[in-house]
Amino acid sequence: AVIKHRSALYPKNRQYRLRDRIVILTDDGIATGATIIAAARWIRKHSPNYLIIAVPVAPLQTVDILQQEADAVDVILSPEALNSVGQFYENFEPITDDQVREILIGEAHF
Repeated sequence: AVIKHRSALYPKNRQYRLRDRIVILTDDGIATGATIIAAARWIRKHSPNYLIIAVPVAPLQTVDILQQEADAVDVILSPEALNSVGQFYENFEPITDDQVREILIGEAHF
């Protein structure tokens, strides 16, 4: 039920023009890398010219894996062990679906 509700919130059949472009894939941090690896592989199917993964924090072992998935990987902190991405933030509030939708349709104000 939750998946159906959330998928209904986002536009369907959106055209992504990634071919021959520079794509920067980012997240608030990476623990295992599973999600960002899946995203990187999806992006690669759209033939970008160059794919950069840029995150503030990811464990050293995960960074090594990510380097196989992107043309460049930029990470500010690479601790040997990472219990939680949130431990590196003063405020680690979740982003709401409404905030994500605003960003995707270009209504967000920063």
